[in-house]
Amino acid sequence: MNRAVMAWLGLLVAAVAAYGAYKFTRKVDSQRQQQSQQPPANPYGYPVGRFQLVDAQGKPFSSEELQGKVWVASFFFTRCQSACVKLNNRIAQLLAGDLKELPVVFVSISVDPENDRPEVLQEYARHFFHQYDVDPGRWVFLTSPQGSVEPIKRVCQENFKVAFGKVTHSDRFMLVDAQGRVQGSYSSTFDVEVARLKRKLKELLSTQGTKPDQTQSSRKPPAAKKQPAAASAKE
Repeated sequence: MNRAVMAWLGLLVAAVAAYGAYKFTRKVDSQRQQQSQQPPANPYGYPVGRFQLVDAQGKPFSSEELQGKVWVASFFFTRCQSACVKLNNRIAQLLAGDLKELPVVFVSISVDPENDRPEVLQEYARHFFHQYDVDPGRWVFLTSPQGSVEPIKRVCQENFKVAFGKVTHSDRFMLVDAQGRVQGSYSSTFDVEVARLKRKLKELLSTQGTKPDQTQSSRKPPAAKKQPAAASAKE
């Protein structure tokens, strides 16, 4: 093969490569332009919408009960002995510490309703309430009726737009304002994210004028009845 033919082949290969690079660049630019014109996948300010589950006492719980309150949703399951324990310890510490005097409610939703029946949630929640001296009226634990997975799946994917599953469930705090709109998503793992959550909470409470007595839930367990005085030795 003479030099002229080799030179022409070289030019042909270079031209094909240049054209391929040009087409690839145009495709990438087009995709970027389309993405820039689309709204974010999970924009803040969207309404959570209505959902109904059951609480740790087995009573129906509707999201409508949270209207007018600033609240924080999270996802867990009781058999998780690592990330979920850290997440719920974080909530307990917030409610017993920096957020103790702020009118905010936490709503913890189990992603394992087949195991986490109301009686299981009740025992699980009792540990945190007692260890941290947390007001049960400010922290609601929810599961689905009859242990059905579908209601929880819908709440995760449709109401909060997060992944569903015991392995893939979100470890984030979803902050919801008094009008039922998501106003932020914060990692429960990092201190800097939790600090951002607290700042946003205070901002929402100051602008929405939520009153402290709004944290008092009608679902707070009734106080134990006073026991009659013990009988005297003579009796």
